[in-house]
Amino acid sequence: MVLFSVFMAGADASAQDIISLTTVIDSSIRNSPAVKSSNAAVSQQQHLLKSAINLPNPEILLQNPTGHFYTIGVQQIFDFPTVYSVQRKIQKENIKLAETATKYTLMDVKYQLHILYSELQYQHQLMLLWQKQDSAYGKISKNADRAFNAGTIDFVQSSFARVQAGQIRTNYNLAKANFYGTMQQIKTLSGIRVDFTPDSLTSIGMLAISTADTSLGHNYSLLYDQQQITINERRIQLERQKALPGFTVAYLNQGEKNTIFQNRFYAGLRIPLWFWQYSGNIKAAKIQVEVSKYDAEANKMRLTGEMQAAYMKHLAYSEALVHYNSQILQDANALTNALNRFYTSGNYSYTDYLRNLNDANEVRKTYWETLKNYNQTLIYIQYLNGTL
Repeated sequence: MVLFSVFMAGADASAQDIISLTTVIDSSIRNSPAVKSSNAAVSQQQHLLKSAINLPNPEILLQNPTGHFYTIGVQQIFDFPTVYSVQRKIQKENIKLAETATKYTLMDVKYQLHILYSELQYQHQLMLLWQKQDSAYGKISKNADRAFNAGTIDFVQSSFARVQAGQIRTNYNLAKANFYGTMQQIKTLSGIRVDFTPDSLTSIGMLAISTADTSLGHNYSLLYDQQQITINERRIQLERQKALPGFTVAYLNQGEKNTIFQNRFYAGLRIPLWFWQYSGNIKAAKIQVEVSKYDAEANKMRLTGEMQAAYMKHLAYSEALVHYNSQILQDANALTNALNRFYTSGNYSYTDYLRNLNDANEVRKTYWETLKNYNQTLIYIQYLNGTL
């Protein structure tokens, strides 16, 4: 029943509204839980900025200094003031990190929808191709059956025509299943509820990609890594500031009940005598910076390799499309027209006609596949260089 409903839906595909890639992407961004999560993370880090100056709670004391009466005192501990300024700087960098992560997430969502929409365009073209051929091959198969019954062709030609018609019908059904499967993915991600027709599959643009376009300077994954390095470097500063003296300020009456007010205060200095623990924390923070730099370098090497591979594929697909548009498609159309004339005039066997017709169809299918691969490679290059 599911397949039947999919195939019946294919019959009404031409009556569906066209929904553009821009509409799909805008709807997907509004509907994406990942985008909502990343935006919430930015808000979270902004709220944490208020707690960057993280003072310990004051201590309320009830004591009996002379054995004759109780008095209340208050004590507050402070780190060295620069600790709080560095903590605030780190939190500001955390906000930038969350904002970079949001941009990274947006880029991922856009890339995913670009690829799915491109795949949908390709599958739509295949569905139209096999739909047209299904009608034509069905007629040829019926003509072959009549010719066999009339004794004008042999069993081999009649059977071959039926086999080819069945194969084309299978191709058509598979194309429809793939088309509506991909559409369902897009509908799930975008929140679009109705079936639709994509824009026609055309090249994004026969762009001359230069070496400047293969730069990774605006790649959000690398920008995220760089921001993480900045935060870790700030943490070295924080550990160094924590090695500075701290302060204690208190209001405590240590004398008689009638001790004057100004003599009830005291201040203390916390000396960082246990230097080894501070030294260990500083060294650990420095190592963390090295780790983050190595991770960033490894990520950059991986992305550079992927960019170079995508660039080479782009050149290959560009050259192939030039040949298809200048000659190959024209030859395939000329071959199809000649085959139809020979078949109509009765000067061509069913077997030879269908075999050559299959070759022409395979050329068209390969063209659409090459065009899809060209577009998807260009999309990936734009994703990697941060311009998608």
